[in-house]
Amino acid sequence: MHRLEHANLAVIKTEEMTRFLQAAFPDFQIRGQGVSASGIPWRHLGDDDFYLALNTVTDDPAERNDYSDEASRARSQVVS
Repeated sequence: MHRLEHANLAVIKTEEMTRFLQAAFPDFQIRGQGVSASGIPWRHLGDDDFYLALNTVTDDPAERNDYSDEASRARSQVVS
């Protein structure tokens, strides 16, 4: 049996997304949060079995990675 442990989401407004997800999934709690080595704020929101990794991104599309190059697509593949 396969099970999904987590999913990564790029979000512009982390606080607003946290409030929305906790309204939709009342059991979800903040499991961890911080700032990555590259200065990107992150938050893990979920329960004991599953979580969403919220990664804060800029609202400027020109500054975001669109994952269109082959190396990025390879990193984003699901491995079972």
